[in-house]
Amino acid sequence: MILMTIHRNIPRAVLVGVISALAACSSEINAPVPQSAAPVASASLAMQSTRIQIGSTGEVVAVVRDAAGQMLMDREVSWSSSDPAVASVATSGPQRATVTGKLGGSAVISGAVEGVTATVEIVTLPVAPSSTARSQAFIYSPGEGMIAIPAAPGVTMSWASAINESGEVVGGMIINGKARAFLWTSGTGMVDLGTLPGGSQSGANAINARGEVVGWSSSESSAEHAFKWSKETGMIDLGVPPWTNTSEATGINASGEVVGFSGDPEGERAFRWTVAGGMADMGVLDGSVSSAAYAIGDDGTAVGTSRGNSTSLNQESAVMWTSHNGIITIFDCGSDDGGDCSVVALGMNQRGSIVGQLGGTAVLWTMSGGRPKTEMMGVMPGAVYSAATAINDSGQVVGTNSYLTGQRAFLWTAAAGMRDMGAIPGTTVCSPAGINNHGFVVGFCL
Repeated sequence: MILMTIHRNIPRAVLVGVISALAACSSEINAPVPQSAAPVASASLAMQSTRIQIGSTGEVVAVVRDAAGQMLMDREVSWSSSDPAVASVATSGPQRATVTGKLGGSAVISGAVEGVTATVEIVTLPVAPSSTARSQAFIYSPGEGMIAIPAAPGVTMSWASAINESGEVVGGMIINGKARAFLWTSGTGMVDLGTLPGGSQSGANAINARGEVVGWSSSESSAEHAFKWSKETGMIDLGVPPWTNTSEATGINASGEVVGFSGDPEGERAFRWTVAGGMADMGVLDGSVSSAAYAIGDDGTAVGTSRGNSTSLNQESAVMWTSHNGIITIFDCGSDDGGDCSVVALGMNQRGSIVGQLGGTAVLWTMSGGRPKTEMMGVMPGAVYSAATAINDSGQVVGTNSYLTGQRAFLWTAAAGMRDMGAIPGTTVCSPAGINNHGFVVGFCL
């Protein structure tokens, strides 16, 4: 999503309505544009969808304005991707570019023009490479290994995002060409959670011990909104902050607090949602321009990333938010690494241990003397990248190793280190997303 902010995560569409407006006046856009001497004051990026299937493409459009709010359509935009291995970007026309999904995950697409930069996070989703191979949600148990979660009738693809202590699994499935959030148990099978009113697509990202589910759904306006679902209430819209029309929920704790991220002209903003207070901006580190939260503990501590500053959008920090101290740095690419790097906190357990990715490698942070201690988890032989996505209270970690041929799931423990988890029979590429305290793991293979 995504991560989405993918996150991730995983989230993600910024100024979606601009696409329709630009398309409606495409003749004006393609006509010769008078040159303007006005300096660039702002830029934003627009996409019809920030979720791109692996092997597919999407178009991103830059909207460049001067201080008076007038569009400057004669300015050249330079494009870049934070992770070209996940999503590449190439200029396709004036202030337009084509984004191509490469591997499962998330990447930040940047458009820079005259010192002003805008970003949007792309989430790449699994796609079946042929009619006989498709993405399948899996569940892994210590006794039986990895098995496919049986798909509901009509489902052509599925992926699992999270599992709680009762063994309830949530994720997404493709049915009739549309993504839909699902809840699975061994007794009920895959149950479609539906969409928000007027929406056509949805996906589930997290579930708590009470069986409350959060994720994203398209809405009546076609924009993606964060949702919370329960058996008692069904799917409810968590809304969007006043500065945007998009949001996505990525985590929920035992008391029903929700975290996620919303769209923003400069990237994303992490939010926290509660029944009493609704949606609140969680802020960014001083000097950063965007943030996203990906997981939340029962004590209200959340983790994620804060990225970008006045000199580099590649400047990232893994962060945590606490109820007492606000936003705190876990790892700062500037001070801790001495330069630009990619770092994100993706998961946490109830004991305060945090996992994520640092410089293309899976990482574990544990608290030592009141400060986080960094432990690089490495990669499997032959792998290019690794990322840790989830950790349980026993310290078992799951994540992915990325090879030139695709991704493989790993399970890591302090005693045994990193080992490959195998795959569903007939598949080769696997990516885990969640693990519970019984050691059950969920994700997808294809």
